Amino acid sequence: MVTRDLPLSSIVLWLANRFSQFSPYTRFFRLRRAVFVAAGARIHADAKISGAVRLHHPNVDIGDSWIGPGGQLLPTGEAAIVIGDRCAISPEVMLHCGSHDFGDSRRRAGKPIAAPITIGDGTWVGTRATFLSGAAVGSGCMVAAGSVVRGRFGDNLMIAGVPARTIRTFQD
Repeated sequence: MVTRDLPLSSIVLWLANRFSQFSPYTRFFRLRRAVFVAAGARIHADAKISGAVRLHHPNVDIGDSWIGPGGQLLPTGEAAIVIGDRCAISPEVMLHCGSHDFGDSRRRAGKPIAAPITIGDGTWVGTRATFLSGAAVGSGCMVAAGSVVRGRFGDNLMIAGVPARTIRTFQD
């Protein structure tokens, strides 16, 4: 039998994800936050992490924000996910820091790469939006449901589409 020693943080993260998966969506916010923090995540004391949110690595920094049910946060050891204060991240949003360079015809998914994802203060992200490696959205933005975000966007923008693009600028 082969055994391997897992770091305590990996075990705690696994337990945190199980608790999140089976806990009611809008209850136990403090306890859910506490177990993710025990696994190494940086989460503001007043953040609300809903049930069924899955954190694949603890390299996150979440401000005083709402993360809706079923969200998937996939940072890596090298690339963090940073969510500012007063953000509303709707259900089933995916934030994925990892990707691959293009490989040759034998294997198109080449060398693994990773880049951080940043969401500025006061941003609202619609249901099932996807953020790809290196995406950055400024403060006060609205990202439409189902959008696929890659690249960098400034402040106070409405962003929508596949791929996402700016469709409106907010004046306040």
